[in-house]
Amino acid sequence: MTVTAALSFEIRTINPGGLSAIHILSAITLVSAPLVAWRAHNHRVVAHRFTVQILVTGALLVAGFFTFPFARLLGRWLFG
Repeated sequence: MTVTAALSFEIRTINPGGLSAIHILSAITLVSAPLVAWRAHNHRVVAHRFTVQILVTGALLVAGFFTFPFARLLGRWLFG
């Protein structure tokens, strides 16, 4: 996950020559993945669980937001 997030900074098709809003998610991943692993390694179960729950919930909401706009294929299927 960390490698994919790091490599995503090289993808600039949406905004040639610059970064787009989706790169914010890559930055969050680069910070959060080591934090989650560190909390698990130090047996901070409650903090680890909370961080993972927030990240998964946020990822599903953000992915849904970017997947279902009306102009995209799944959005057209869902909303007609």
